[in-house]
Amino acid sequence: CSGGSGAGLHIYYNPDAELTGVTIARNQVGNVGGLSSPGGSGGGIYCSASDLYISYSDVLDNLAGHASNGLTYGSTGGHGGGLYADTCVMSIWRTLFRGNHAGNGSYGPTASGSGGSGGGVYVKGSASLGFDEVGVMDNYAGNGPTAGGGAGGYGGGLYLATPAVVNLAFITGNHAGNTFIKGSGGDGGGIYAGASLGLFNVTISGNFAGSGQ
Repeated sequence: CSGGSGAGLHIYYNPDAELTGVTIARNQVGNVGGLSSPGGSGGGIYCSASDLYISYSDVLDNLAGHASNGLTYGSTGGHGGGLYADTCVMSIWRTLFRGNHAGNGSYGPTASGSGGSGGGVYVKGSASLGFDEVGVMDNYAGNGPTAGGGAGGYGGGLYLATPAVVNLAFITGNHAGNTFIKGSGGDGGGIYAGASLGLFNVTISGNFAGSGQ
């Protein structure tokens, strides 16, 4: 089994979800049950198959779930410390994502799991995404386990596996995940983009890819 998702807010099959002037802060996905279970995603917000508009809001200091150790295999930490979105159409305007953490991966003697990706925001699926006048600051992808390998998570600030446009943004001080023994550090301290990406008037500074061992 896996941990729950969307500790602050869970949005599912909603054609008209809007958050304006909302603060989503200090939410945490709970611990998983059983062995080798992945961490739950969406520490602050979890969005699935929905249309979501966010404006004048703050998503602060939220935590996706950590994975549990396994007898043979480890598992992956939860994705999207601030926001996790799967197949959502989203527009995000004048919103701050700061201090959010994806979950850590877990140990297994055969193979360990990787840290969760998207410390601030994790997006996948056939969605579209627009950021306008946003701050993505001091977020962390998940770390690999302290023993037995397992990679650090990707995209300390943003993990984008769907087409996106980012305009007038500051992406600073974010960290991809670290690993500790026989693993590789995560890629994309500020942004990890696995699909088409347009950046316009964006400052990307002081971000860190993950450390490996």
